[in-house]
Amino acid sequence: MNTSSLYTIRQNLAENNNYFYFFHNYSLQELKKHLSFPQSSIYGTTHTKKIATSIQNHFLEQLSVYAKPYFHYYFVPTNNLEELNKREEVITSILIQNIEEEEVSLLSYLSQLKPLQYSQKPHLQIYTCEEEISEYLYEHYLVSSVVLSQEEVEQFGEEQPEAIYVGNSYVLSFAYEYKLEEFEALIRGFVYEGEKERVKQVLEILKDFYSYLKQYEKAYALLKEKDFQIKQIGEEMYYHLQQSGSLYSNVKTFVDELRHEVESLNSSISKDLKDQTISLSGDEVIALLENKTSEALQEKLLAKYEDDISRIKEFIKTKLSQLRLTPRLLLTKGSYPLELDEEEISELFEEAASKGEEDKRVYLKELGGFMSFDFCDQLFDFLYFVEMLLMFKKEFSKKNYQFSSHGDELLVNNLEHFFITNPTPVSYSLGSDQCRGVTLNSERVSLITGANSGGKTTLVESIMQATLLTSMGFPIKGDFSSSIPRFNKITYLKKFTGTQGAGAFEQTLKQLLDLLEDKEKNQLIVIDELEAVTEPGAAANILLSFLKELAKQNKYAIAISHLGEELENLISNEKITSIRIDGISAEGLDEKGKLITNHQPHFYSRGKSTPELIMKRVLMDEKFWKDKSEETKEVFEKLLD
Repeated sequence: MNTSSLYTIRQNLAENNNYFYFFHNYSLQELKKHLSFPQSSIYGTTHTKKIATSIQNHFLEQLSVYAKPYFHYYFVPTNNLEELNKREEVITSILIQNIEEEEVSLLSYLSQLKPLQYSQKPHLQIYTCEEEISEYLYEHYLVSSVVLSQEEVEQFGEEQPEAIYVGNSYVLSFAYEYKLEEFEALIRGFVYEGEKERVKQVLEILKDFYSYLKQYEKAYALLKEKDFQIKQIGEEMYYHLQQSGSLYSNVKTFVDELRHEVESLNSSISKDLKDQTISLSGDEVIALLENKTSEALQEKLLAKYEDDISRIKEFIKTKLSQLRLTPRLLLTKGSYPLELDEEEISELFEEAASKGEEDKRVYLKELGGFMSFDFCDQLFDFLYFVEMLLMFKKEFSKKNYQFSSHGDELLVNNLEHFFITNPTPVSYSLGSDQCRGVTLNSERVSLITGANSGGKTTLVESIMQATLLTSMGFPIKGDFSSSIPRFNKITYLKKFTGTQGAGAFEQTLKQLLDLLEDKEKNQLIVIDELEAVTEPGAAANILLSFLKELAKQNKYAIAISHLGEELENLISNEKITSIRIDGISAEGLDEKGKLITNHQPHFYSRGKSTPELIMKRVLMDEKFWKDKSEETKEVFEKLLD
């Protein structure tokens, strides 16, 4: 997501000349047309990608539209070990402590923070004598300009005294003339002036939440590979932003502040005088009685406030210098009560009015010269990045998220389904010598058999989710004792749900053959109910033959099947030891007719078939039988017997 790409977006999505466009203004779909988001190479099938997308959407729904691109850019599933280590370091660093209330408030502010609108319509005509400059202004800022020939320059006259000329040499003495870099600064200044309130909002966030934002500088630098000092940038932005704006309004603000200072000091002097006794000499008393001015008396009265008066004078001097206005005293001679010189104040406003337009351009040029688009973009970039990290912290602070280790074995302990509320934790393993205290033979290929609605598909989906979360650099919903290889490819052949027939069977066979041809050993393959596309006898033989080849290739594979008895007999007859058969069994029905099962597979044990339990569940369904005859119900009851 580099700067040149952002400029390209501004140009390609422009609807009118003389407008800037920034990528935050567009939807993710529009962005993908112009930005090259990293694409994952680990999706073996579209079903795998769908599971990954559902996980990604869970996080994206918690982000503002402006932070979404950062998630897509930095947390796409990958098998790059260096990148994954970097992501885990970032997530681990933000999970040192649970999210605090102030951070939740910060997340709320950031999610409502809108980016700057990079739009500006110059009110004046822009001229140049250089074609390259004209092309550059349009390419980078979508600003149109008129290219003048030397003859046109000589004949131009003084018809447009408000025109702007941009070039490397000054040729139009009557126009506002700028070198290219000066004009770019002026344009940026117009943008920031128009968005001053939004920038101030950002600076308020920096001020109020600085201690929390600072914690994310390291994480930002690690993923972005770019240092970022938020305090320095915030302070400098605030200073330069304060300098911009209407000179006349700035002078008015200054005079109002000055009046307040003088009135406050007069009030303090008055209060002190009421509580004090002042000693006077005889001559001073005579001067007072004769109504004569006594400088000595004024000196006595104001001596105590000399520092305060000096401070006000220094404030006047400094502010006039910052405003680039003529130095003025503005205070009458030091006597009580202190007064402003209204004549000088009036002249000050006249000077501000006469210099206003020209001075505003100076301020805007300085503001834009300091704050490049890249500079301000980086600040907003950081804040939206922090929004994403805070969302992670809020999500992963939940107790059931833990980072797994990474080795050759696939071992998940107390794993929970990502989307099910109050799920039953399950444990499973491939390539490990133990799980839940059961000694295993480190098989990398397994068959899960058993009850309908027993949790077979939920189990493999949970495993798929855990492997995909790991490939994003995230923790999983399971114990820290879990271990998940960083697979180079994850393939999910989902149960066929369309019209069964030769076409579906042929498609499935081709998918299986493609997997055998794939030389990538470090991959996880999940097959859900192959028998759904052909007759059970053929399905059992095909599935077992296929799993045997995967075992020879040392790949990880899990297959779900209802053909437990057929497969168990085949494995026993052929004395196959490289494929483990596991089972999930239902133990009965509860009072509501739901299957009673703990969803935990039993290793080396075929799952019990449950047709009779399903039939009992149908018999218990009073709503179903409400409009059925007694004769039909009696026939069904005999079937159960």
